[in-house]
Order: sequence, then structure tokens, then C-alpha cells
Amino acid sequence: GCQTVALVGGAANCTIRFATAGIIRVSATYAHDPNFTGATNSSIQVVTRGQTSVSIPARATVTAPATVSYTASVSETSGSGALAGTLSFTKNGSAISGCQNLALTSGKATCAVTYSAGGVFTIAASYANDPNFSGSTGSVTQNVKGKPVFTSANSTTATVGRGFSFHVTATGFPSPTFTESGHLPRGVTFNASTGVLSGEPSNGTAG
Repeated sequence: GCQTVALVGGAANCTIRFATAGIIRVSATYAHDPNFTGATNSSIQVVTRGQTSVSIPARATVTAPATVSYTASVSETSGSGALAGTLSFTKNGSAISGCQNLALTSGKATCAVTYSAGGVFTIAASYANDPNFSGSTGSVTQNVKGKPVFTSANSTTATVGRGFSFHVTATGFPSPTFTESGHLPRGVTFNASTGVLSGEPSNGTAG
């Protein structure tokens, strides 16, 4: 479409579609006519990579242990052409085994992530640049509930007439809260906000 183009007012136009990024020389040649000799000139066209973005839909809170699948989508925000790069997933910045350099299917790739404990995790997917498009990264925050686990002894003994204190501790996410049930000996109290059971049991009471 750009060969033997007639001049209009001494100029001719040519539209070029660049399929790949790079530094490309474009030349135009004037064929001689009965009055003038031919000539050639050229210019350099810099073609940059198109831009991309990566998105990962948010997922509902889960309870550990759990396995959650994440599907990341790569979108072209500028440029045109086929996405030829790969996606790699990380959890809190660490590579996820089996989820590196995944090929895209219709611009998407899926990674299954296993959670063995509770917490707040960042799942990120990074698109590696290809000849036509630059790389990009998207992420999502995953909240994982962890079942409470007592880290203190499961029982304690107090002596009548003697003061004592016992600290109940537990781990989990969100942080566990404490409640009291049953009957405490007179003179003994439980502080639910601190997890401390303390006091001096009175004579003739038990619990």
C-alpha cells in the first residue's frame, strides 16, 4: 500500500503498523522522472512496548488450613498485539512453588495457594515483559483465620489461703479473646482482657 504512491502537492503519505518494539528506520525513495533524478531519505522511528496491568479478584476470608485458587488477568492498557509473556505468583514476597512462569490462556493464569496458619497475606502476580509489552504487577490481600491454640498449661492448682496468679495464653488470627465459664472459688477472679486468673481462694470453696 506504500509503493508507487502518487505525489499530491509534492508529498505522499504512508501508514505503517509496527508489530514489535524497537528502533526502526523508515525510508522513502523518489523515483526519477524525465525532469528530476531520484532521491532517498530516511528517519528513525522509536517504537516502545505497550503497557499492561495485572488484576487479581479479592477472595473471601478463609480459615486455615485452606487452599485458595487465584486467577490473575493481564490487560493491555496501550499498544496492540498478542501477549507473549508469563505470570509468576508470590506470597508475601516469596515465590510460590508451581506458580512460576505460567503461560497465559486468554490473558489469564491460575495459582493454588495453601495456608497452614492464620494471618494477613499479600498474593502478587507479575507479568514478565515480552517483545511487544512491558511487565506489570498486581496484588490482593488475603485474610486467613487461624484456629486458637492454647500456649499455656491446660490446668493450674491453687491453695486455700495462698495468693496465686496464672496467665492464660493462646495464639491465632485474629488474636483470640478469653471468656470465663463455670464456677470460680470465692476470692479468685479471671481478667478476660489480660487472660490472668488470680486471687486467694477462700476456705471452704472450690472450683
